[in-house]
Amino acid sequence: MQTQAKLLSARGFSVLQTVFCRSIILLNFAMYLTWVNAKNPFRSESACRKLLLLVRGIFGFLTVTSVYWSVHVMPLQDATVLMFLSPCLVALASPFILGQPVNKAVFFSIPVAFTGVVLVAQPPAIFGGQEGGMSLKNFMIGSSQAITASVAKLSVSFLGKSEPTAHIIMSMALVSCMGSSFGSLLNWKFPHDPLEFLFLLGVGVCACLVQFTATLALKRSNTASVMSISYLGIVWSILIDYIVFGMAPNLLSICGSSLVIVSNLCLILYERLASPM
Repeated sequence: MQTQAKLLSARGFSVLQTVFCRSIILLNFAMYLTWVNAKNPFRSESACRKLLLLVRGIFGFLTVTSVYWSVHVMPLQDATVLMFLSPCLVALASPFILGQPVNKAVFFSIPVAFTGVVLVAQPPAIFGGQEGGMSLKNFMIGSSQAITASVAKLSVSFLGKSEPTAHIIMSMALVSCMGSSFGSLLNWKFPHDPLEFLFLLGVGVCACLVQFTATLALKRSNTASVMSISYLGIVWSILIDYIVFGMAPNLLSICGSSLVIVSNLCLILYERLASPM
C-alpha cells in the first residue's frame, strides 16, 4: 500500500488525493459489510461508543495522511521504521487504558526502539549533517504517525468488545473521505494511463484487506502482540526501496532498523513467556 502511494506521489498525485481515493474504496467496502450484516452503524444509544468511533476515525485519518506524506518525502524504509515506534507506545499505554497486563519488556523496548529511530533519522545535531540524515520537519511528520496510530489502535481494541468490524472500518473511511475531500479536489489530477488508475485502485483494495484483517486481529488478540508481529514490514520496505526505487540504506540505517525489530520481538517474546499455557 505504501509502495503504491510512493509511486503515485512520484507521478504527481497529491497525498490528500491518494488518501481520498483510498477512503472512497474503503467506505464502499465497509458499507457492503454493513449491508451484509444488516446493522445500522448510526443507530445506537451509547454516546461513548459514538465518541470512540469518532476518535478512531480522526486518528485513523491522521495516521494514513502522515504515513503517505512520510513515504512522499523520505525512503520507504525510514517511514516504516518511524511507524514502528507505535507498538512500544501501545504496550506502554495498554495497561492504563485497556486494563491489559503490564508488559515489563516495554521498559527495555522503548529505549532500544528510540535508539534505532535515531540511527535511522540520523539528525544533524548528533551526526553532523551526514549524508542520509533526515530533516527535523520530516522526522516530526514521520514520528507523528506512531502517536496517532497508537490512539487509533487502542480505540479499536476497546471498541472490539462490542462493535462490529464493519462499523469500525466505516468510521475511519467516512472521516477520511471528509477530511481529505477539500484538499484533494483543489489539486486533483486525473490518471493519464492505465498504470496510474491501477495504482489508485490498488491503494484502496490493499486498504480494505489491511483494515479488515488488522481490525479483526485487534479485536481478538492482545493489542501489543498484534502490532509487534508486523515488524517484517521493515524488511519488506528495505527490499522494495532497493528493488523498486533503487535506494540502498546506509549502515546506520540498517543498524537502526535492526534495533527496532529487536525491540518489538522482545515485546512478543516476553508476552508469550508471561502468558499462562
